Amino acid sequence: MPRPRESFPFTWRDLACRIDHVRDHKIDGWSRLVLRVVSPRGAPLPVAENGYHVVELQEDDVVAAGGPVAYFTAMLDREAVHPRYAQALFKWRQADLFGR
Repeated sequence: MPRPRESFPFTWRDLACRIDHVRDHKIDGWSRLVLRVVSPRGAPLPVAENGYHVVELQEDDVVAAGGPVAYFTAMLDREAVHPRYAQALFKWRQADLFGR
């Protein structure tokens, strides 16, 4: 039986994103969070160069973080300081100049 899915749109640093949250995914008390960049399509994230990232964790951890948006916002802010994100963003923007 399919589990109910909630979607949360949010913006992080000019990127329109969406989180799909599925509670009790495979195991009671566990959640699956799927983060996608909606616009601009394919833009890199600090945790995924292709703009798509999946996390499976206990629902209590999602609640403790303040919900799915707060969970990913904190993760993205924490990981964005790494040089590899700046490099991925630079490469993505360069490809945009040449018409992907």
